[in-house]
Amino acid sequence: MRRIWLLTSLALMLAAAVALSGVAQAQGGEVCVSSKGDTKVLKGTSSCLSDSTSLAVALKGSYAEATNNSKARAKNNSYALARDNSKATATNDSSAIALLNSQASSTDSSLAYSVTNSEATATNFSTAVAASGSEATATNGSGAEALDNCSATATDGQVVECP
Repeated sequence: MRRIWLLTSLALMLAAAVALSGVAQAQGGEVCVSSKGDTKVLKGTSSCLSDSTSLAVALKGSYAEATNNSKARAKNNSYALARDNSKATATNDSSAIALLNSQASSTDSSLAYSVTNSEATATNFSTAVAASGSEATATNGSGAEALDNCSATATDGQVVECP
């Protein structure tokens, strides 16, 4: 009886290992990693590009590009571009563009654009634009635009601009 339990346990563990291996391969099969100007991994339709100072990672049908000491990450049919000491992250059919010491983050069919010491965050079918030392945050189908050292936050379908 003890031997049957041991064999059954081993069979279940083996089945679980095989199943988990298949899941890992399915998740990891669509990836591009470019670090310091060198493409380290390129599998599937994702693509990426970096220079000698940057990191770009694209997963599941996405594109990521980073230059001049920047980081870009795109996942699930998204686009991320980071240039000049910036960071851009886009997830789930979104786009994020960060330029000149800025940060941009977008998720769930959104767009975030930031330039010149700014930060933009857009979530859930929203658009956020920030420029010249500003911060813009948009959520739930809204739009936020912040220009010239100001802050704009929009939620639930609002459109907010400053100054």
